[in-house]
Amino acid sequence: MAFFFLCIYLFFLFIRPQDWYMTGLGVFRPILLTQLSAIIFTTIELIMGKLKLPHVTAPWFIIMTGLLFGIVFSHIGNFYLDGAITGLTEFGKTYLTFILIWINLNSAKRITIFNAFLVAMAAFIAVHCILVSQTGSGFGSGGAITRSDSEGIIQAQYYGILSDPNDTAQILVLTVPLCIFIMLRISNVILRIIPLGIILTLMWGILATESRGGFISMAITCFIALRGFFSPGKFVASFIIGVVFFFAFAPARFRGGMVDESSSSRVAFWGEATEAFKSNPLFGVGYDTIHEHTS
Repeated sequence: MAFFFLCIYLFFLFIRPQDWYMTGLGVFRPILLTQLSAIIFTTIELIMGKLKLPHVTAPWFIIMTGLLFGIVFSHIGNFYLDGAITGLTEFGKTYLTFILIWINLNSAKRITIFNAFLVAMAAFIAVHCILVSQTGSGFGSGGAITRSDSEGIIQAQYYGILSDPNDTAQILVLTVPLCIFIMLRISNVILRIIPLGIILTLMWGILATESRGGFISMAITCFIALRGFFSPGKFVASFIIGVVFFFAFAPARFRGGMVDESSSSRVAFWGEATEAFKSNPLFGVGYDTIHEHTS
Protein backbone atom coordinates (compact mmCIF):
# COMPACT_ATOMS: atom_id res chain seq x y z
CA MET A 1 0.00 0.00 0.00
CA ALA A 2 2.90 2.38 0.69
CA PHE A 3 4.18 2.12 -2.88
CA PHE A 4 0.65 2.54 -4.23
CA PHE A 5 -0.01 5.72 -2.24
CA LEU A 6 3.44 7.03 -3.19
CA CYS A 7 2.50 6.76 -6.87
CA ILE A 8 -0.92 8.34 -6.25
CA TYR A 9 0.78 11.19 -4.38
CA LEU A 10 3.16 11.83 -7.30
CA PHE A 11 0.21 11.66 -9.70
CA PHE A 12 -1.59 14.48 -7.89
CA LEU A 13 1.70 16.38 -7.51
CA PHE A 14 2.62 16.32 -11.21
CA ILE A 15 -0.54 15.68 -13.26
CA ARG A 16 -2.69 17.77 -10.91
CA PRO A 17 -6.23 16.96 -12.14
CA GLN A 18 -7.46 19.01 -9.18
CA ASP A 19 -6.17 22.13 -10.99
CA TRP A 20 -7.65 21.66 -14.45
CA TYR A 21 -10.20 18.81 -14.54
CA MET A 22 -11.78 17.92 -11.20
CA THR A 23 -11.32 21.27 -9.49
CA GLY A 24 -13.58 20.21 -6.62
CA LEU A 25 -10.86 17.83 -5.45
CA GLY A 26 -8.78 20.79 -4.35
CA VAL A 27 -11.03 21.20 -1.32
CA PHE A 28 -9.85 17.82 0.00
CA ARG A 29 -6.15 18.68 -0.53
CA PRO A 30 -5.31 15.40 -2.35
CA ILE A 31 -1.56 16.07 -2.41
CA LEU A 32 -1.37 16.37 1.37
CA LEU A 33 -3.71 13.43 2.01
CA THR A 34 -1.90 11.04 -0.32
CA GLN A 35 1.51 12.11 0.99
CA LEU A 36 0.38 11.48 4.57
CA SER A 37 -1.04 8.11 3.51
CA ALA A 38 2.27 7.18 1.91
CA ILE A 39 4.13 8.19 5.08
CA ILE A 40 1.77 6.23 7.35
CA PHE A 41 1.84 3.04 5.29
CA THR A 42 5.61 3.27 4.80
CA THR A 43 6.03 3.54 8.57
CA ILE A 44 3.70 0.56 9.14
CA GLU A 45 5.54 -1.57 6.59
CA LEU A 46 8.87 -0.62 8.15
CA ILE A 47 7.61 -1.73 11.57
CA MET A 48 6.22 -4.99 10.11
CA GLY A 49 9.50 -5.68 8.34
CA LYS A 50 8.07 -5.53 4.81
CA LEU A 51 10.33 -2.57 4.07
CA LYS A 52 13.85 -1.87 5.29
CA LEU A 53 15.79 1.32 5.77
CA PRO A 54 18.49 1.56 3.08
CA HIS A 55 22.13 2.17 3.91
CA VAL A 56 22.76 5.78 4.90
CA THR A 57 26.15 5.66 3.19
CA ALA A 58 24.49 5.91 -0.24
CA PRO A 59 25.82 9.00 -2.06
CA TRP A 60 22.36 10.34 -2.95
CA PHE A 61 21.33 10.21 0.71
CA ILE A 62 24.48 12.05 1.74
CA ILE A 63 23.95 14.71 -0.95
CA MET A 64 20.28 15.30 -0.09
CA THR A 65 20.94 15.35 3.65
CA GLY A 66 23.86 17.70 3.16
CA LEU A 67 21.66 19.99 1.08
CA LEU A 68 19.02 20.00 3.82
CA PHE A 69 21.58 20.93 6.48
CA GLY A 70 23.12 23.51 4.14
CA ILE A 71 19.77 25.25 3.71
CA VAL A 72 19.12 25.32 7.44
CA PHE A 73 22.61 26.43 8.46
CA SER A 74 22.69 29.12 5.78
CA HIS A 75 20.28 30.99 8.08
CA ILE A 76 21.55 29.76 11.44
CA GLY A 77 25.02 30.98 10.51
CA ASN A 78 23.48 34.40 10.01
CA PHE A 79 21.47 34.15 13.26
CA TYR A 80 18.15 34.13 11.37
CA LEU A 81 16.10 31.42 13.07
CA ASP A 82 12.84 32.18 11.28
CA GLY A 83 14.56 31.75 7.90
CA ALA A 84 16.01 28.40 9.05
CA ILE A 85 12.55 27.16 10.01
CA THR A 86 11.12 28.35 6.68
CA GLY A 87 13.89 26.62 4.74
CA LEU A 88 13.42 23.41 6.72
CA THR A 89 9.67 23.51 6.10
CA GLU A 90 9.90 24.19 2.39
CA PHE A 91 12.76 21.88 1.44
CA GLY A 92 11.66 19.35 4.05
CA LYS A 93 8.75 18.39 1.77
CA THR A 94 11.15 17.58 -1.05
CA TYR A 95 13.47 15.72 1.31
CA LEU A 96 10.59 13.69 2.72
CA THR A 97 9.45 12.72 -0.79
CA PHE A 98 13.00 11.64 -1.57
CA ILE A 99 13.07 9.44 1.55
CA LEU A 100 9.73 7.85 0.64
CA ILE A 101 10.93 7.03 -2.87
CA TRP A 102 14.27 5.77 -1.59
CA ILE A 103 12.67 3.38 0.89
CA ASN A 104 9.89 2.08 -1.38
CA LEU A 105 12.01 1.44 -4.48
CA ASN A 106 13.53 -1.66 -2.92
CA SER A 107 13.47 -4.05 -5.90
CA ALA A 108 14.22 -4.07 -9.63
CA LYS A 109 10.54 -4.73 -10.34
CA ARG A 110 9.41 -1.66 -8.42
CA ILE A 111 12.06 0.49 -10.08
CA THR A 112 10.86 -0.64 -13.52
CA ILE A 113 7.22 0.04 -12.62
CA PHE A 114 8.13 3.42 -11.15
CA ASN A 115 10.12 4.38 -14.26
CA ALA A 116 7.18 3.42 -16.48
CA PHE A 117 4.86 5.47 -14.26
CA LEU A 118 7.08 8.55 -14.51
CA VAL A 119 7.39 8.16 -18.27
CA ALA A 120 3.61 7.85 -18.63
CA MET A 121 3.06 11.06 -16.65
CA ALA A 122 5.74 12.87 -18.67
CA ALA A 123 4.15 11.70 -21.93
CA PHE A 124 0.82 13.11 -20.76
CA ILE A 125 2.49 16.45 -19.97
CA ALA A 126 4.25 16.39 -23.36
CA VAL A 127 0.91 15.87 -25.16
CA HIS A 128 -0.46 18.85 -23.26
CA CYS A 129 2.49 20.98 -24.44
CA ILE A 130 2.03 19.81 -28.03
CA LEU A 131 -1.66 20.73 -27.94
CA VAL A 132 -0.75 24.15 -26.56
CA SER A 133 1.76 24.79 -29.34
CA GLN A 134 -0.61 23.62 -32.06
CA THR A 135 -4.00 24.87 -30.84
CA GLY A 136 -3.16 27.42 -28.15
CA SER A 137 -4.85 25.36 -25.42
CA GLY A 138 -4.03 22.07 -23.76
CA PHE A 139 -5.77 20.13 -21.02
CA GLY A 140 -7.88 22.55 -19.05
CA SER A 141 -8.18 26.26 -19.76
CA GLY A 142 -4.55 27.23 -19.17
CA GLY A 143 -1.21 26.10 -20.43
CA ALA A 144 0.10 28.77 -22.81
CA ILE A 145 2.08 31.93 -22.24
CA THR A 146 3.48 34.43 -24.72
CA ARG A 147 6.98 35.55 -23.87
CA SER A 148 7.49 37.93 -26.80
CA ASP A 149 4.69 40.17 -28.00
CA SER A 150 6.68 41.31 -31.04
CA GLU A 151 7.42 37.80 -32.29
CA GLY A 152 4.31 36.14 -30.87
CA ILE A 153 6.25 33.14 -29.57
CA ILE A 154 4.06 30.77 -27.57
CA GLN A 155 5.75 28.75 -24.84
CA ALA A 156 3.88 25.73 -23.55
CA GLN A 157 3.86 25.04 -19.85
CA TYR A 158 2.00 22.80 -17.42
CA TYR A 159 0.37 23.42 -14.03
CA GLY A 160 1.48 23.59 -10.40
CA ILE A 161 5.18 23.02 -9.78
CA LEU A 162 5.66 22.85 -13.57
CA SER A 163 3.95 26.17 -14.31
CA ASP A 164 7.04 27.48 -16.07
CA PRO A 165 8.23 26.48 -19.56
CA ASN A 166 11.76 25.80 -18.33
CA ASP A 167 10.59 23.54 -15.50
CA THR A 168 8.22 21.71 -17.84
CA ALA A 169 11.02 21.13 -20.35
CA GLN A 170 13.43 19.87 -17.69
CA ILE A 171 11.02 17.23 -16.38
CA LEU A 172 10.51 16.00 -19.94
CA VAL A 173 14.27 15.85 -20.51
CA LEU A 174 14.67 13.90 -17.27
CA THR A 175 12.30 11.15 -18.41
CA VAL A 176 13.85 10.58 -21.85
CA PRO A 177 16.70 8.40 -20.44
CA LEU A 178 14.13 6.54 -18.31
CA CYS A 179 12.14 5.77 -21.45
CA ILE A 180 15.30 4.55 -23.19
CA PHE A 181 15.95 2.30 -20.17
CA ILE A 182 12.47 0.80 -20.58
CA MET A 183 12.95 0.36 -24.33
CA LEU A 184 16.23 -1.53 -23.85
CA ARG A 185 14.53 -3.95 -21.44
CA ILE A 186 11.97 -4.93 -24.09
CA SER A 187 13.22 -7.92 -26.07
CA ASN A 188 10.54 -7.75 -28.76
CA VAL A 189 11.74 -5.39 -31.49
CA ILE A 190 8.21 -4.57 -32.61
CA LEU A 191 7.11 -3.63 -29.09
CA ARG A 192 10.05 -1.23 -28.88
CA ILE A 193 8.12 1.01 -31.25
CA ILE A 194 5.92 2.08 -28.31
CA PRO A 195 8.68 3.59 -26.11
CA LEU A 196 10.33 4.99 -29.25
CA GLY A 197 7.10 6.82 -30.04
CA ILE A 198 6.97 8.11 -26.48
CA ILE A 199 10.55 9.39 -26.77
CA LEU A 200 9.63 11.31 -29.93
CA THR A 201 6.56 12.70 -28.14
CA LEU A 202 8.72 13.85 -25.22
CA MET A 203 11.14 15.57 -27.60
CA TRP A 204 8.26 17.29 -29.41
CA GLY A 205 6.95 18.41 -26.04
CA ILE A 206 10.36 19.88 -25.20
CA LEU A 207 10.35 21.81 -28.46
CA ALA A 208 6.82 23.03 -27.69
CA THR A 209 8.04 24.70 -24.49
CA GLU A 210 10.42 26.88 -26.55
CA SER A 211 12.79 26.58 -23.60
CA ARG A 212 16.38 27.23 -24.57
CA GLY A 213 17.65 25.64 -21.38
CA GLY A 214 15.49 22.57 -21.94
CA PHE A 215 16.68 22.21 -25.53
CA ILE A 216 20.34 22.53 -24.51
CA SER A 217 19.78 19.94 -21.76
CA MET A 218 18.23 17.58 -24.30
CA ALA A 219 21.17 18.03 -26.67
CA ILE A 220 23.73 17.39 -23.91
CA THR A 221 21.79 14.34 -22.72
CA CYS A 222 21.83 12.88 -26.24
CA PHE A 223 25.56 13.47 -26.68
CA ILE A 224 26.41 11.88 -23.34
CA ALA A 225 24.17 8.90 -24.09
CA LEU A 226 25.74 8.34 -27.52
CA ARG A 227 29.33 8.89 -26.45
CA GLY A 228 29.89 5.23 -25.59
CA PHE A 229 28.64 4.02 -28.98
CA PHE A 230 31.22 5.87 -31.12
CA SER A 231 34.99 6.03 -31.44
CA PRO A 232 36.55 9.43 -30.61
CA GLY A 233 36.78 10.37 -34.30
CA LYS A 234 33.19 9.42 -35.08
CA PHE A 235 32.02 11.14 -31.91
CA VAL A 236 33.66 14.42 -32.98
CA ALA A 237 32.05 14.11 -36.42
CA SER A 238 28.69 13.37 -34.79
CA PHE A 239 29.18 16.37 -32.52
CA ILE A 240 29.69 18.69 -35.48
CA ILE A 241 26.63 17.29 -37.24
CA GLY A 242 24.71 17.61 -33.99
CA VAL A 243 25.61 21.29 -33.69
CA VAL A 244 24.24 21.87 -37.21
CA PHE A 245 20.99 20.09 -36.32
CA PHE A 246 20.88 22.00 -33.04
CA PHE A 247 20.72 25.39 -34.71
CA ALA A 248 18.49 24.05 -37.50
CA PHE A 249 15.79 22.75 -35.14
CA ALA A 250 16.38 24.92 -32.10
CA PRO A 251 13.40 26.78 -30.60
CA ALA A 252 12.34 29.99 -32.27
CA ARG A 253 13.69 32.00 -29.32
CA PHE A 254 17.23 31.12 -30.47
CA ARG A 255 16.67 33.03 -33.69
CA GLY A 256 16.63 36.33 -31.84
CA GLY A 257 20.17 35.70 -30.70
CA MET A 258 21.59 34.18 -27.56
CA VAL A 259 21.89 37.56 -25.84
CA ASP A 260 18.49 39.15 -25.22
CA GLU A 261 16.93 40.87 -22.22
CA SER A 262 16.36 37.56 -20.43
CA SER A 263 19.91 36.33 -21.01
CA SER A 264 21.46 39.65 -20.05
CA SER A 265 19.53 39.80 -16.77
CA ARG A 266 20.64 36.27 -15.91
CA VAL A 267 24.30 37.05 -16.57
CA ALA A 268 24.00 40.15 -14.40
CA PHE A 269 22.33 38.10 -11.66
CA TRP A 270 25.15 35.51 -11.76
CA GLY A 271 27.65 38.29 -11.18
CA GLU A 272 25.66 39.66 -8.25
CA ALA A 273 25.28 36.15 -6.79
CA THR A 274 29.05 35.66 -7.06
CA GLU A 275 29.60 38.84 -5.09
CA ALA A 276 27.08 37.66 -2.48
CA PHE A 277 29.01 34.39 -2.16
CA LYS A 278 32.28 36.25 -1.70
CA SER A 279 30.73 38.28 1.10
CA ASN A 280 29.73 35.13 3.04
CA PRO A 281 31.50 32.05 1.61
CA LEU A 282 31.00 29.78 4.64
CA PHE A 283 27.25 29.86 5.28
CA GLY A 284 26.03 31.88 2.32
CA VAL A 285 23.54 34.71 2.57
CA GLY A 286 20.62 32.43 3.45
CA TYR A 287 18.14 30.25 1.61
CA ASP A 288 15.74 32.26 -0.57
CA THR A 289 17.22 35.63 0.42
CA ILE A 290 19.55 36.18 -2.52
CA HIS A 291 17.23 38.77 -4.09
CA GLU A 292 17.51 40.90 -0.96
CA HIS A 293 21.27 41.05 -1.51
CA THR A 294 21.14 41.68 -5.24
CA SER A 295 18.28 44.20 -5.45
